Amino acid sequence: MVIIGMTSFPLNSAVEAGKRSPDLPPLGDFITRIGPYINSIKGEGVQGITIFEFDNSKMVEAMTSIGNYYVAMRDVPGFSYSINAVFEVQEALGMLGLA
Repeated sequence: MVIIGMTSFPLNSAVEAGKRSPDLPPLGDFITRIGPYINSIKGEGVQGITIFEFDNSKMVEAMTSIGNYYVAMRDVPGFSYSINAVFEVQEALGMLGLA
């Protein structure tokens, strides 16, 4: 299973976000983090994408761990995040009875 975490904050909050990053709570040891990958969009600020991989049986624990990871940034002005569970093609086909 994969969760994609998306973050955003205004450019003038980048220094504050950077200072807090080293102090984020650890993720569960069953989660592999890929990223974050960062970009900046003129007039919109900084956006980040992180992929979190883990075994399907750990979905609840992963959502909790990743949620705690992002909530630690809640005081960064303008910070927002989303956590989206996504499925591999074979998993999605299985849900449709096609695999």
